Amino acid sequence: MVETNIKIVNFGPKLYFDTRYAQIITQHDIPKLPQLACSKLKTQMGLAGIPLSDGKELLVATRKVIPSLTLQDDDWQLEVRDNSKCRILHFENPEDTLLLTQLLERCLLIKVENNTKLWTLDSSRIWYEESPFKTSGEIAAYSRFEISSISIESVGVGLVVDIGTAFFTTLNVADFFQNGMLKRFNLLSQRQKGQKGTLLYDLDKIKRKCYFDSYCPDITCSTTGEIRIQRETYNSLLEYYQYKHPYLHFDPDEPVA
Repeated sequence: MVETNIKIVNFGPKLYFDTRYAQIITQHDIPKLPQLACSKLKTQMGLAGIPLSDGKELLVATRKVIPSLTLQDDDWQLEVRDNSKCRILHFENPEDTLLLTQLLERCLLIKVENNTKLWTLDSSRIWYEESPFKTSGEIAAYSRFEISSISIESVGVGLVVDIGTAFFTTLNVADFFQNGMLKRFNLLSQRQKGQKGTLLYDLDKIKRKCYFDSYCPDITCSTTGEIRIQRETYNSLLEYYQYKHPYLHFDPDEPVA
């Protein structure tokens, strides 16, 4: 027997899956809109969906009627509506295989997000343990899980988990610059030729990837002056944080990067 990191979904090649169609109604031809609709279905209703090739319909992993939802921005608006069509995907049907594989992957990702303490940055497929399993000096090592799916002819859908290690510093940007560790920061932020280090923007409930531009030792959160973020204007970075993340405490005199 050969050990693998692939779990074959129950029923193997006999697998079938109930789905339902949803219609995308919009006057705007913007390629990203179907995926944004899928993201909204996931976050608001816990439903896995995938855009179909025409970009006007979604295939959603449910038997029940899909509640209508509306998304809008300054430049576009769309509505998602159930269109009363159902479809049973069969793995043995070549036209269904890819759709079934994609939907099962997204169903697993929703389970991971809703039922574990793992966190992610900018990829829904890559997840990290809540806490590091080892810390040495200013470097912490986290278990990292990359989730994907694969269809195996005559076998079924396989759900794949690649396990690796991610390394983050225990110090923030200000720690490096205030403690005379600029050379160390430059070394870590340019870890390999042609590759930049990843900066973790940690807001407790939200973690995102960001990039470093400069450190501003003479500017604090309260003295940045007016800033504009996502079409909204704030008198300072402090005001932005107080409005967007009131559950966190920010010192007005904290330095800014």
